Amino acid sequence: MLFSQQRSFQDSVKSKLAPSLKMRKLESGVRVLVNNKLAFNEWIGTHFPDMKIEEQLANVYSIPTLGKGEIEALEKLPSVIFIDRDNRVPKEEQTLSGFNFALNKISAVHAKYSTLAGENLVLSIKEKPFDIQDIDFRNRVVFNDQFDEPSTQHATVMATIAAGAGNSDPVSRGVAPSSGITTSDFLQLLPDDGNVLTSLNVSVQNHSYGVGVENYYGIESFEYDKHCRDFQTMVHVFSSGNDGDKADIIGVYAGISGFANLTGQFKVSKNTISVGSTDKFGNVVARSSRGPANDGRVKPELAAFGDGGSSESAALVTGVAALIQEAYKNKNGVLPPSTLVKALLINAADDAGRPEVDYEYGFGNLDALGAVRTIENEFFYNSNCMQNQVVAFSFSLPEDVKNLKITLVWNDPPGIVNASKALVNDLDLELKEISTSLTWKPWVLSSYPHRDSLSSLAKRKQDHTNNVEQITLASATAGNYEIQVRGFTVNSIQDFSLAYEWDRAFEWTFPVRTHVINPSENAIVRWQGQSPSTTGDLYLKFTEDPNSKLIANGITLANQFYAWLPPDTIALAQLRMVIGASEFVSDTFSISKPIDIQVGFNCDDEVMIFWEPVEGNPSFVVSRLGQKFMEPFVIATDTLVVVNKSVFSSEYVNISSMFGKNILGRSATINFANQGVGCYVRSFLPREVLTSTAVFDLSIGTNYRVQSIEFQKMVSGLFATLQTINPEGSLDYIFEDNLLAEGSNVYRVKINAVDRTAFSLEEVIFNPGADVFVFPNPVKSGDELFVVGKNDSPLQMRIYNSSGGKIFDTVLTGVVKTFQTHGFQPGIYFLQFTSEDGGHYSKKIFIQ
Repeated sequence: MLFSQQRSFQDSVKSKLAPSLKMRKLESGVRVLVNNKLAFNEWIGTHFPDMKIEEQLANVYSIPTLGKGEIEALEKLPSVIFIDRDNRVPKEEQTLSGFNFALNKISAVHAKYSTLAGENLVLSIKEKPFDIQDIDFRNRVVFNDQFDEPSTQHATVMATIAAGAGNSDPVSRGVAPSSGITTSDFLQLLPDDGNVLTSLNVSVQNHSYGVGVENYYGIESFEYDKHCRDFQTMVHVFSSGNDGDKADIIGVYAGISGFANLTGQFKVSKNTISVGSTDKFGNVVARSSRGPANDGRVKPELAAFGDGGSSESAALVTGVAALIQEAYKNKNGVLPPSTLVKALLINAADDAGRPEVDYEYGFGNLDALGAVRTIENEFFYNSNCMQNQVVAFSFSLPEDVKNLKITLVWNDPPGIVNASKALVNDLDLELKEISTSLTWKPWVLSSYPHRDSLSSLAKRKQDHTNNVEQITLASATAGNYEIQVRGFTVNSIQDFSLAYEWDRAFEWTFPVRTHVINPSENAIVRWQGQSPSTTGDLYLKFTEDPNSKLIANGITLANQFYAWLPPDTIALAQLRMVIGASEFVSDTFSISKPIDIQVGFNCDDEVMIFWEPVEGNPSFVVSRLGQKFMEPFVIATDTLVVVNKSVFSSEYVNISSMFGKNILGRSATINFANQGVGCYVRSFLPREVLTSTAVFDLSIGTNYRVQSIEFQKMVSGLFATLQTINPEGSLDYIFEDNLLAEGSNVYRVKINAVDRTAFSLEEVIFNPGADVFVFPNPVKSGDELFVVGKNDSPLQMRIYNSSGGKIFDTVLTGVVKTFQTHGFQPGIYFLQFTSEDGGHYSKKIFIQ
C-alpha cells in the first residue's frame, strides 16, 4: 500500500493537472499557469473563440467552466505549464472565544517595550471587511476600494487581536495597537497586487481562512513564493487550519489521519508562515491542522494560542511580526527582510511537543519577547550565498549557557508546480566550535509516509528539503563558535537571514506591571529561563505588607506556569519564586474586580457618571475617546463626576482606579448616550390598567441633586400634580391614578433637581373593547411598521415623541396598513389613531 501511494504521487509530478482536478468530472472553473501568453491567447482564440478567460496575474488565467475534453486539450498545449483549481469558497477558521497574550509573552513585550505598538505600520486582514465603526480602530483604518461589503464578526475579531486599541475594553487591546489596519477580499485566493499593498504601507498580511484539506504545491503556492521574493519585506501569515483530525485524500500522505491536513495549497508555500493553534497551557489543540507539506517540509512553522481556532493564532503572529518590524526599523531605519522576521519568530519559539521540531507545533510556541530581544541584542545576520560558497559568522558563548538555538531562513525561488520537491536553492547550516572543531547539523524530520515515521523524533543531518533549518544545543561549552552557511545547490545569489539566542536566568513573564488580575478568575502565572533548581516555592506579597504568604511549594519549574486563584481583595501585589537560596520577584501588579460604570443622568448640557466605591480609596481617572485612543481628562476622588458635555467629541467614557501610577482596575468603555438614561429618567411606563385605575413604574438614574419628584396628570390642558415624593435612597417608584377618563389620559413625571427640571411623558388610552394591532414592536428604524384595525376603514395616525410633541400626521389605508419609519431616530413614540366612526386608540412603539 505504501508503495502504491508513493508511485501515485510520483506519477502526478509529470501531470499538468492538479491532483484534486483528477477526481472531478467537471470543475466549475480552473486556473491556468502559462509560459507564453501570446501563444496561449492565440490558441484559445482559434480553438475556443467563445471561451471566457480572465488574466488574474501575469501568466495566470482563470477560465470559468471547462468540460473534460477541454481540460484534456489544454493539457496538451505546450504553452500551458499547469492547470489548477480556480478560487474556492474560503471559510474563516475560528470559533470565536477569548484570547490571551500571556502564553506567547506578548503581555511581557507590552510591559518591557512599551513604545512598541506598530506605529507607522499597516496590517492587512485578508478575508471580509472588519467593522470600521469599531472604536478600537478609530482613525487607524487605511481605506481602499475593498471596504465594499458588510463587515463580519470574524474579520473584526482578527483585526482586534492583531491591532485593537483597547478603547472598548482592556481585553480588546491587540498586539500592535497603534498600527494602521486595512482589508482585502479572500475570495481571490491569489496574492494581492504587491504594488497596491506597498502603496498602502502594508508590511504584514493576515490570512485566517481555509478551503478544506489541500496538500500540493500549486499555482497559489507558486505565486505566494514569488510574491515574497518580489516584495522582500512583506510578511504573509496563514492559519494552518482546523482540520487536524482529518486525512488528505490525494498524494503521498493520503489516508494518514492527523497529518498533512493544511487547509489550502497556498499554505504549502515555502516563503510564508503557517501557524497552528494551542490552548492556554501551550498544548496543540486537536483540531489544529498539521504537516508535513506534500514534499515533506515542516508545516506549520509555529504554534500560538488559539483554543478557538488557528485563526486567532495567525492573528497573534501577524501582530507580533509588526512589532518585530517596528523594533528593527527603530534601530536600522528600514523594514527588515521578511526572512529575518520569520527567522526571529521561529528561533525564539519555545520548544513544545516532541523535542526540537515536529509536524504539530513546527519549531515551537510563539515567544514574542524572545523575538524582540534578539533584535535588541543584535543576535542576527542578513547576508547572501552563492554555489559552493561558505559564509561564516562568529560569536562568543558565555558560561553555563543552555538551549543555544540558531535558525537559518531564506526566501526560495518559486518551485516547479506540482513537483515532488518544491525546494530550488538549497543552503546548508552548520555550527562549529572553534577550539575543538566539533560540528553540529540541523534537526531533520522523517517525511516517510507512515504514521510511525511522521511521529518519530528529529535527527541531526543535512536538510535538502526545507528553506528553514535550525540547530540547537541543550548545553554548550563557553567559548568561540562559528555559524556556517554553505551554498549546496544555488542557481544564483541567494539572500538569507540568521537568528540565534540562548536561555537567560529565571525571569517572570506574567503577571506584568500593566496587568490587572480579576480575583474571581483563575490566573496562570508564567516564567522562563534557567534556574538553580528543578523546583521552587511560590509566594504572594502585598506591597503594603512586609510579610509574604505561601501559595505553593515544590512547583516544577520546567512547566513554566502555575494556575492560581487570587484572593478576593483589592491590592497591589508581587509574586516571589524562591529557588534554593535565590529569590525572583515579579513586577508589581493589581488584583481587582472590573469597575461597573453607570450613567446617573444625561441632560442636554451635562452628564453624570458614577461607580461603586473601591477599597483603599484610590483616585479615579475618567477617560474620553480621543482621536485614536482613550485619553484621561478628569481625576476624581469621589465615585461620581458631573461633566459638561461640551468637552466630549464623542459619547465614549471609562473609569480607571489608580494607586499612584499603578492601575488598580478599569471599567469597560460605555457610550453614555446609549445607556437608556435621559435627563434623570431611565423609564416611565404604565404597568397595567385595571378598570379605571392605571399603575405606573418610574425608574431614575440617580437621586443626586434631586429634591422632589412629582407625578402629574393633564387636566383641562394643564398638568396637575397628583403626588409628590421626596426621594431618599430608592431609584424605583410606583404611582397610581384611579380616576381614568375615557379616551386619552396624559401623564408626566417632573424631576425637580437643584439646578434643573426634567420631564418624561406617558399616555394611557382608556377605551375598553376598542383596539388596534401594531407590529413589529420594537421596529428597526427604516423598516415598515404594520397597523391592523378592527375593519378595513382608514385610520388617521398621529405620532408623538416621548416629550409629548407631535411630529407626524397621516392617514393609513388598506386591510394591513403600512408606515415607513425611515428617518425616525431610535426611541419611544406614541401613536394615536382615530377611526372613521370616531374611535380613538393609542399605542406605544419602540424604534431601534
